[in-house]
Amino acid sequence: MLVAVGPDGKRPGHFPGRLVFTKHDIENGVQGLPPWSPRSLEQFVATVRDLDFPCPFARQAQAQDSLYYAFCDSASTPAGRAHLLVACREYLIELSSLTDTAALMAVLVAIFRPQERKLPLDAYRREAWALLQWLHLHDPVPWPADVPTDPAAPTWTFCLYGTPLFVNVNTPAYRRRHSRNLGDGLVLVVQPRDAFDHIAGDTSRGRRLRQAIRARINAYDDIAASPHLGTYGHALESAQYAPDDANGPAPKCPFVHRGR
Repeated sequence: MLVAVGPDGKRPGHFPGRLVFTKHDIENGVQGLPPWSPRSLEQFVATVRDLDFPCPFARQAQAQDSLYYAFCDSASTPAGRAHLLVACREYLIELSSLTDTAALMAVLVAIFRPQERKLPLDAYRREAWALLQWLHLHDPVPWPADVPTDPAAPTWTFCLYGTPLFVNVNTPAYRRRHSRNLGDGLVLVVQPRDAFDHIAGDTSRGRRLRQAIRARINAYDDIAASPHLGTYGHALESAQYAPDDANGPAPKCPFVHRGR
């Protein structure tokens, strides 16, 4: 798997150490993690380890300890956003050192500090898109030439450090989509677009997998799988990142490319 990470540059002074960790790292005494991180990690692990959780790949990756975790301050703060920007770079560098097979299951789980007061779902969704917009505006690497810059284009996807990504937004405000509630804080699950497509792309195997996962979603959630789910190039990516809790029409994506 080819992962473009761009120039190394200088690390922000307030992030002197590593920012992405495996569960094995954490259990063996990583220093400097925020005091809220143990509970947030426990909530995430307990959710995806449940045999009824719709995505078997998440459960498999957690069992194999192939997930990478970043614990960030609130997504609305400069520190939280800068933390994720650097963590994404570290994650992509880690991926570039793995075999293609290992990289398929290596996913970044960015867990943000829980809010003192839970927000409505729409507020979390706006916060997530504002975060992605900020990452894009501070991305040191040009947007890939072969990826459209308009989120209304069928083959648009979010890119960072020259890498097309798929971003799954999860919040505690989901009440019917239990599979999108991974703890008390905002959680972004991030992986390269090509890894996502390799597992569940537009192939006969991929279509069978997606059908099976959607059936599991229908059994796990209190609402049918979002009608906006679909394969890359045939369904809008932006509508899949953070669906609503009622299967309503997809709102206009707020992302604006910095060149427009």
